[in-house]
Amino acid sequence: MAKTIRPGMRLNINDFTITYAPPTTDAPPTTDAQNSLNHMALLGETPHQESLNLSGNNLGCNALTTLLAASSSLSNLKELDLTFCNIGDEGMAALGAAAEHLSNLRWIMLCNNCLGDDSIEPLIQIINQCPLEVLG
Repeated sequence: MAKTIRPGMRLNINDFTITYAPPTTDAPPTTDAQNSLNHMALLGETPHQESLNLSGNNLGCNALTTLLAASSSLSNLKELDLTFCNIGDEGMAALGAAAEHLSNLRWIMLCNNCLGDDSIEPLIQIINQCPLEVLG
């Protein structure tokens, strides 16, 4: 059954069925997580998106970067859950670079990811550019 996306609706990646068609080019195959993120990046075209829960999807840095490429379309995002997404320092760098487009972000969960010392600077960027109320 198709799901209708409405303004202000809370979206969870598990609410969607992702259909994967093999690439028609010589591009390397993508993972399920990357395919999911490609689909979620299309959801970024929904200008009123306020909440996005991607927790537990083992996305990795590349898939997160795909989502953040649509970050200018996610300007109304207030809640972002990236718990257990395996985003690492490179993913945090992409998140920090996108912080200027996430200026309404109030709640972000980053628990249980592989964040190291190189994640500190991007985290500071997020804190400085977003009116965060909850950081986990």
